[in-house]
Parts: sequence; structure tokens; C-alpha cells
Amino acid sequence: MKVIVYTDGASRGNPGPAAIGGVILTEDMQVLEKFSEIIGQATNNQAEYQAVIEALNRAKKYKPDEVEIRTDSELIVRQISGQYKVNSETLKGLLDKINNLSSSFNKVKFVHVKREENSEADRLCNRALDLSEKKNTPVKGKFLATAIGKFDCAHFLRDYEGKCAKLHGHTYKVEVSVYGTSLNKGMLIDLVELKKSLKEVLQEFDHKYLNELDYFKEISPTAENLCILIAEKMNEKMPPNVRVEYVKVYESDDSFISYYPSLR
Repeated sequence: MKVIVYTDGASRGNPGPAAIGGVILTEDMQVLEKFSEIIGQATNNQAEYQAVIEALNRAKKYKPDEVEIRTDSELIVRQISGQYKVNSETLKGLLDKINNLSSSFNKVKFVHVKREENSEADRLCNRALDLSEKKNTPVKGKFLATAIGKFDCAHFLRDYEGKCAKLHGHTYKVEVSVYGTSLNKGMLIDLVELKKSLKEVLQEFDHKYLNELDYFKEISPTAENLCILIAEKMNEKMPPNVRVEYVKVYESDDSFISYYPSLR
């Protein structure tokens, strides 16, 4: 079985309020379903990538052998196929998701089509944006969502004369808070997904000798540098409208380091 999906993504402001739209069809062009969703703040390219991700996620339930994604963005097709290099870290993260989802099928093909051939996906995308504007999805102020995790590790501090210059162990508690000023389906971010992302990041350090990790081969694995690295890795996993507000690394119940990446 083969399914064909027309997708589109758009941002009003680039970056600005963004939405995705798409139509999933059988090979003989019978409509299986349509989707039209607001995704929060994003660029046009980020929205186009998100539309492809949504298309692949939805296509899985039909268990096709082949999926053909059709979009009027030639740039996106060339980037996904590897003809053009992707420089944006955010887009690289979205591209990884596309590649992972594509591996669920025997074959995935990406095809560039003319804008007029993609009119229904474009209409669905703009309908979501219009409805979002009417519902005043952007809000005054900002929302924060927070997740907490732990990991065990060993390390020593370079260029330091105290007792921590010797190899020792830690059980670190890590608190990450993310922020945004727009909602997607009434939520800033699914807290289950936020906790999952934090768990995945912390697994990279759990029961590891930090000084042997590439990131810490030249810089000291202090709580401050851990904060910076965790913030960078969490931002890579966040949707376009959500960014890290702060990271706290607790060395004990009553002492911790806080890092606010937006203040850099």
C-alpha cells in the first residue's frame, strides 16, 4: 500500500505564529484524512519541517509500504534529500526526527510540486492561522514548564586546588524550566514530553566518568558547565515556540547552580 501526503507549513512574521496543514490520500487519490494545526512561534522553514513530521506520524497508522510526501517547498525537499546542507541547529533536530520516522517505512519519497497543486494543504495551513488569530493564542506574559531529573556520575575538577580536584562521585538533581508566549492546543508543551526529553539528555551523563566525555576533555566538568551543556541539548529537543528559561544543577539539597541561557 502507498499513501500520498500533500503538506504545507507557514509562519506569519517568519518567525511568528505558525501552522501546518496536510492531506493524506491513497494511491488512487481517495482522501484518508486532513490535518490543520497551529504550532506556535516558528519560521517558515521550521513550519514546513513540522508539517512533514506530522504527515509521517499520521501516515503510520495506515501501515503503508511507501509514503510519498509532496510539498511546494523545493528548498525543504532538497534539504531533506541531502542535496542542500542544513545549518540551523533547530532544523537539524527536526531533520533527525524526519529521518527516524522515515525508517518506519520501506520507502519514503519527497517530491516538489507547484504551489497550485498544493492548494488544499495551503488552505488548511492558513485556516489554522486564521483560527489562531481569532482565539488569541499568543498571550501576555509567558508560561513556564518545569521538569526534574537525576543522574549519578564521577568527575574531578581541573585547575582546582580543593578536594574536588580528586576523583569523586555525585548524585546530581537537575531542574529544567522552559518558557513560551504562545500555546498549542491550550498547552505550552506536553509535560510528559518535557520529562522524556530531560531523561534522554541526562542519560548521556548517568553513571559516566564526565572527564572522559568529549565535551569535558578540555574544560572542567563543573556544575556551571553542566548547566550550559544541558541547556543546549534541551533546546535542541524543544519545539520552535519553546526555549529553555533556566537550568539548575543541585550538588546537594541546599546548594545549586542556576543558568539562564537567555542572559548570555
